[in-house]
Amino acid sequence: MEAYYAFREDAEESSPFAEPRFRPWLDALEEEIEALAALEERLATSSTVFHTEPILAAAGLGLGLDRARLGRWPRSGLRRTPGQQAIIVKRGESRKLLFTPQSLYVLTAAGLHAVGIDPPGKGVAIVPDPAIIRKRVMGLKLPPNQLAAELVKMINKYARRAASLRPSEACASEGFLAVEYTVHGPLAG
Repeated sequence: MEAYYAFREDAEESSPFAEPRFRPWLDALEEEIEALAALEERLATSSTVFHTEPILAAAGLGLGLDRARLGRWPRSGLRRTPGQQAIIVKRGESRKLLFTPQSLYVLTAAGLHAVGIDPPGKGVAIVPDPAIIRKRVMGLKLPPNQLAAELVKMINKYARRAASLRPSEACASEGFLAVEYTVHGPLAG
């Protein structure tokens, strides 16, 4: 977010006849910010939160595990362009169409690959519980410029711990979930 606002300010200050060299990055950041805003709107209802949490949890693994790579995801159709990525999430009999920022989708794919789930595939992943992380972050009461670094440290710690747990241990521990993922693959776009 800070980079977006810095780029935005520099673009407004540049000459109207000059195209700033960072314009492509600004455009990409704007698309990611719009996608993030759309995701946050969808999080307003509790039913959507339950569909979104498995995506956020796998993204935590993608951010926090050193072995997180994309594996077979690009060959299955994963595109790495900025903007929104549509994801259909099924929880029980309920299905939701969610739009996530592409960066979050790539982190989710990397997290799933780190635990051995590639498209098409199925498996159980031990993941950090996004609700617990959110609760702990809200309790930190840090200034925004320090909050991001602390959040990354917290996610890294939870992701590493999740990688060492078995499903029975995760279910008995606060802060971790055992989630069964079935991945059909990226949507054709």
